[in-house]
Amino acid sequence: MLYWGRLIGFLISVMFGNNFSSIIFGILIGSIVDKINEMYYENQYFENQELIKKLYLKTIFEVMGYISKSKGFISNKDIKMTTDLMKDMNLNKRDILYAQNSFKNGKKDDYPLTHKLNNLYNIFITRSDLIENFLKIQIKIAFINDYLDKKTKKVLFIIFNELNISEIQIRHFINNLILNESAKKFFFKDFFKYYNNNNNNYYNNNYYDNQSNYYDNQSNYYDNQSNYYDNYQDNNYYHNHQDDFNQLNIEKAYTILGVKKSDSLLKIKRAYRKLMSKYHPDKLVSKGYSAETLEKAKVKTQNIQAAYNLIKKQKSFH
Repeated sequence: MLYWGRLIGFLISVMFGNNFSSIIFGILIGSIVDKINEMYYENQYFENQELIKKLYLKTIFEVMGYISKSKGFISNKDIKMTTDLMKDMNLNKRDILYAQNSFKNGKKDDYPLTHKLNNLYNIFITRSDLIENFLKIQIKIAFINDYLDKKTKKVLFIIFNELNISEIQIRHFINNLILNESAKKFFFKDFFKYYNNNNNNYYNNNYYDNQSNYYDNQSNYYDNQSNYYDNYQDNNYYHNHQDDFNQLNIEKAYTILGVKKSDSLLKIKRAYRKLMSKYHPDKLVSKGYSAETLEKAKVKTQNIQAAYNLIKKQKSFH
């Protein structure tokens, strides 16, 4: 409680009135001032708490988007986990929209991952429970497809490093949250080499600066995969993969999709969807294919997507 108003009111009334009624009046005015100040500080506190809550929510879903993008594709499981998390958090409509936009923001090429993690750590440094909850969410979405992409593994190491997570804590989280032994084994491969050495390439500035070049825009594999997270497609995708697609032209694009230039838009779209369904990582994961096969499938889908984007641009359809 703040009593400065009453104290100052008392002193002023003594100095100028020096009688009982003036003292009571001074204290009364001071009480009103104290009450106003108290309400102001309470409002400031609740406003700050709301801002902190928003920051926590924003960072959770932004980093989820960043991790999902690092895998090279946004899977159905990624989307399901994200939407389920919104339900578990009992978010209202406004916060759901905020979380959706945060997820999309995390997929941007210039998303400042390390800056966001540092900010999170500095604000919640005394709230180990919230940091732990944040980590569990990111670990789960990293392993959601029952295998771990090598790029995603690097992102996890960045998160652990920036949030100052100890080796013991990391082992505890991974061993308790991840059931797939193959994915777990891959995570711990070279663990000591890459995590304990703070000067390694996972953490140097060049790695941070080039992350966006390493993780180019990916597209969703179905046109209407989710009402929450549409617009994954980037029509400039093939321009950002010049090493793989610098020879891609419109004739090759039609060949990749197995269609002709004279075919209808509907036929082209059906061919595209059929191929994406055939090589979709979700389907291959469910059939128990190896990580090597999944990697090849991912490259295949990238070629299919690039070809489809080129045809869409040439024919000016969506």
